[in-house]
Amino acid sequence: MLAQDQAESPLRTAPYRRKGSSALPGKLIPLLFLVVFGVIIAHNEIPAFAAWWEKLVAPQDWEAKQQCQQAALGAALNPAFARVIEPGQVHHTSAGVYVDELVLGEMGDAGAEQAVEYSCYLDSAGTLVQLNRL
Repeated sequence: MLAQDQAESPLRTAPYRRKGSSALPGKLIPLLFLVVFGVIIAHNEIPAFAAWWEKLVAPQDWEAKQQCQQAALGAALNPAFARVIEPGQVHHTSAGVYVDELVLGEMGDAGAEQAVEYSCYLDSAGTLVQLNRL
């Protein structure tokens, strides 16, 4: 008698469904969109995040930028009062790397900041070949 009651019970005869596995992708998709948009916004608006991301994704390009920035800061008219405004863009050549559009803010003669653009060439070992003040 007990076996018939259990067999007729709607809880026992209904097929087993996993609620968690089908609902999980639906809940993760908005979270993934939020994370992707957050990374894009942070990359464009926070220079430290963009540098960290490049160091993580393209460490050779990041190292080339660092080498060129240090050389440009050392070659500034007043290195103690120079800063990086734009970190530059890396282009790969057959013999190494070319970094252009590196912009430094330097203290001018009158004490006001002036923007100065630099470019540099690095060989395949990462050694500075030439630094150009444009």
